[in-house]
Amino acid sequence: AMSTPWRMLTAGKCALLYNSETSSWIELEYSTWFQFSSGSGKPCRRVDCNLSVTRPYINAARSALLSRLQAGDGIEPRRSSLQGDWEMHLDGPIVTFRSKVLKESRIALTLDGFIYFCPKGSMNVDRQFENYTDIAEGEKLLDLAISKIIGEELKTRVSSLQGIPDLLGRLGITGQAREDALSAFRRHGVSVQQLATCINAEELEDMGLAPAVRTAITAYLT
Repeated sequence: AMSTPWRMLTAGKCALLYNSETSSWIELEYSTWFQFSSGSGKPCRRVDCNLSVTRPYINAARSALLSRLQAGDGIEPRRSSLQGDWEMHLDGPIVTFRSKVLKESRIALTLDGFIYFCPKGSMNVDRQFENYTDIAEGEKLLDLAISKIIGEELKTRVSSLQGIPDLLGRLGITGQAREDALSAFRRHGVSVQQLATCINAEELEDMGLAPAVRTAITAYLT
């Protein structure tokens, strides 16, 4: 999974997830419902597997965990064993929590919030909205969220590069192969930003880059 603003702490069966950018949180403990707040000052809501919103359950453990997470504590959610009724999975770049009992109930973490799926439909929570919709629409929103995470990761990787020579250095391309690649990029006036955003494998081949160099660059930038 790629880096996201989410952090997690657990206490017994309770797992608390906190998004440092939106101040939203999700509390997972029992298989048939979960609790969340969509941001700072927003009310806590309890949602069950039928997408019914009910009065929140007061959990003393959550308050302590939330204070620690707000202070910067916690680990990035990764595949790990949780003691409660939920399990964590990596679905491509997305971290998903699935109910161990109700297999169709799952929560996918996005950059801005999360998408909850259950047999009754789906719910998308982000900075602005709580949208209740059907599963097909939820899946479309999840595809958009995946694209956004991949795009952000790529932007981060490219912004850290000082240019084509730096990229070739990171890939371990040296000697004559490096000189050939540099002159090919110079001839075609290609910047490292263009490489990352709009140059495909065929165009790299047309520039006359060696197969090993093409493969290394494509692997790094995808």
